[in-house]
Amino acid sequence: MARRNATLATLAAAALMMGAGATAAFSATTAPPAATFTAPMVLAGGGAEPSIRVPKDGLSAAYVSAPTGLGSNFWRITEQKNADGSSSLIQGPVQQPDLGTGGGDSEISVGNARYAEASPCDAISYSGLHNIDLLNNFTVARSTDCGKTFSLLNPYGTQNTLTDRQWQAFDGAHTNFLIFHKVDTSQIVVSESPDAGNTYVSLSPDGAHGIIDPTTLPSVANTNQVGNIVTDYSHPTGANNLLSMEPTHVMYATFGGPRDPADNAQAQADANVPGTNYNHVDTIYVAKSSDGGVTWTDTKVFSTDPGSKRELNLLFPVVEVDKAGNVYSLWSDGYKIQYAVSTDGAKTWSKPYQVNTDNRGTKPDVGKGNLFPWMAAGADGMLDVVWYHGQGGAPGSELNYRNQGDKSTHWTVAFAQLGKATAKSAAGAAAPTVLSYSNAVTPIMHTGTICNNGTFCDLPVPGSSGDRSLLDFFQVAIDGAGRANIALADNEASPGSNITAYTRQTSGYSLTSGARLAPARVTLPKLVCTADAAFTDPSGDATQVVADTPLPSAPALDITKGYVTYDAAKKVVVFHTKVLDLKQDPPAGGTGEEIEFTFTYAGVAYTAIGEHDASSPTDSFHMESPLRTTVGGALTGSFDKAASEVRVAVPATFFAGLAKKGPVVGNGSKFAGLTITTRRDIASAIVPNADTAGSLGCPFVVGAKAATGPTPTTPKTVPAPVDNRPVPGRLPATGPGAGLPFLAAGLLVLGVGVRRAARG
Repeated sequence: MARRNATLATLAAAALMMGAGATAAFSATTAPPAATFTAPMVLAGGGAEPSIRVPKDGLSAAYVSAPTGLGSNFWRITEQKNADGSSSLIQGPVQQPDLGTGGGDSEISVGNARYAEASPCDAISYSGLHNIDLLNNFTVARSTDCGKTFSLLNPYGTQNTLTDRQWQAFDGAHTNFLIFHKVDTSQIVVSESPDAGNTYVSLSPDGAHGIIDPTTLPSVANTNQVGNIVTDYSHPTGANNLLSMEPTHVMYATFGGPRDPADNAQAQADANVPGTNYNHVDTIYVAKSSDGGVTWTDTKVFSTDPGSKRELNLLFPVVEVDKAGNVYSLWSDGYKIQYAVSTDGAKTWSKPYQVNTDNRGTKPDVGKGNLFPWMAAGADGMLDVVWYHGQGGAPGSELNYRNQGDKSTHWTVAFAQLGKATAKSAAGAAAPTVLSYSNAVTPIMHTGTICNNGTFCDLPVPGSSGDRSLLDFFQVAIDGAGRANIALADNEASPGSNITAYTRQTSGYSLTSGARLAPARVTLPKLVCTADAAFTDPSGDATQVVADTPLPSAPALDITKGYVTYDAAKKVVVFHTKVLDLKQDPPAGGTGEEIEFTFTYAGVAYTAIGEHDASSPTDSFHMESPLRTTVGGALTGSFDKAASEVRVAVPATFFAGLAKKGPVVGNGSKFAGLTITTRRDIASAIVPNADTAGSLGCPFVVGAKAATGPTPTTPKTVPAPVDNRPVPGRLPATGPGAGLPFLAAGLLVLGVGVRRAARG
């Protein structure tokens, strides 16, 4: 989607020298190519803050997982080579490894080698923060067949409770590490799995020790933000893991917090003062372990000027390591995307380099915002950085506390490809070569605010309410060819919805070799929208709790179709789903089924629910909010066993009667982002999902007679961002990035196109 800025031809004339690229030489009047990407492919079933991994086995294009609130969705994406030389990207049926018991947060990781001789695939480890008992544990599961199926879930994966935001990393084919924030001790605890994430052993059952070392803990106790964990395969420790007996390697993890104990004490004092807009997460730390995650040593990467009151957790800090063992730390304060690098194993760090081209001063530019950075490293000194870039808001919208933007702010995925990322300036700051840069490698994927005030964003609290539909992060991963694969939240066509999409790099530079990528032709599934927003779902993809046991509710709750209608005579919107066989009874010991229709109307997300309980003489229907609290009065509907169809009817006046009033439904009213979830055995303590399916972004518009809704092949655009930054550049002599053009100051390739938050 990226196009060259119209001024590039003029800027190119200022280039001092143009070097030969990996495949062709540049003339004095041409610019280095901008990286381009496929149109975002919406993934069925919904979710936000997606995790993405690309397996080394090469059997899948990518794996993506995203939480939905009740359960986390998982997709396997495969690539098909076509006779004309193009490729097609195909998404497999959506799965829920946690059967609906996770979904508060989700995370996946992939092993570094085949799990077993009998399996050609690297193992996939999944974890989901409980929604069945708040902050009490993680549901975990494992796949050894390329994500086609998952093992029976383990709903209490760790020995610790009072848990929050988790991250994962493999060290080998079987050894998986799960780290998470322990709410009551403020520690970041490590659990280890010797069987690729099927079972875990806590390395700190008391939750008192972990990634935050004893020297650092007094500075960050009760005020810290957990970041991710990575393995440095270039540095083996020479020892074997005591549980799995696999060789161990150096690992790194990151977190943010106050700079010292006095700063931490002030953070605690400020937390008790209503309206205080500073959380003191002003320092980034990186921790290192050389003994299989048992002990950790922390170093400070960067601290802000105490007077600036910059918060460096918008949102998660990120750590990454390249193939040469160089370590990178990345963060955002909402305006600046910055990274620092260590070339000595995290002992010392460079001063930061600002990746984004706007917000260069001490105050943010009008209407601009930069959030949710993530990065992926490749060969020595090669780095891809992504983030959400916002522009177009009114003056002052950039100053909203952790809720940047306004109704006119357009957000896109920004992308920077850096070479020589370990280089430093004379002042000691990181000084990479900018190979490619764009503030918009996707069309607009969100319009409005992005709120980082945690669960307060969902409440009508003055100064706190805002849009959390994108949740807290998105990610990039590198495939074997060195291409960037991005999983993002994309609800431009369905405001307020939780929708995950996938895009892959089609030109630019390979992060594994530094060579220019041959431009790729990639086709995506065509999205054809009908007036009733109808969709079909493949039969046989419903979850079965126990393998080879024919539970009556599978296939009974296997979704085959969904659609929406409007009854003008009765003035009701009716949500429909057909399932494979509704006539079967619930499984032994169960009492019934639950069908959930999640959608957005007038920019607000709702879930219309139908419940059938064998112990009750009547079925029940009601509306819930994203926080799973009842909204408004009762609805009507039916469980039609003869037709194997469930319907939930919403009166046209329903939304106008809510505390937060919405418009009365009439011609032109849009219902977007429809996702349907079926659940079995609703009286159990654990409520497993049977199936999840969605309309892939096709909206239902009351009164529409023809096909409606955007398709992935007709992206929207916004004006090209203005960039006045002199861009440093140099001609790499040898190695990755060799032969890349040397750019004069001002020459830059620009693209056109236009939850859970910081709890620590």
